[in-house]
Amino acid sequence: MQEHGSFEVKLVGQVLVIKAYDTWNVETVLRLCDECKSLTSQIIDEPWAAIIDLSCWELGTPEIWEPISKLDAWINENNYKYEAVIINSILQKILLERSHEVLSNAETRFCKDINEAFSWLSDAGIKI
Repeated sequence: MQEHGSFEVKLVGQVLVIKAYDTWNVETVLRLCDECKSLTSQIIDEPWAAIIDLSCWELGTPEIWEPISKLDAWINENNYKYEAVIINSILQKILLERSHEVLSNAETRFCKDINEAFSWLSDAGIKI
């Protein structure tokens, strides 16, 4: 099946930056998970963080949550310490909080924009 929705992902120092767009299906999430693991394999020897910008995201199909949970379990075991999330709806916040319950080793903060997210991570000691 063809991907629906899109994303941008990059590393900035010890920070994985993800920007999500539109409505996702499971194919999009599977590619995101692969790209996240590939990129973060370069930085997991030290504490690292992510900025997840969902301000342009329109949710996804129910099947997306299983691969996201598996990715969360993997990153939780690989030095993941902080997660800054930029959202545009309370529903996104509720869904993300539920799906990220496995992140017992990371602190999550909801931010209004990317500048606030980078500032918080920098203050927490993450290399940017």
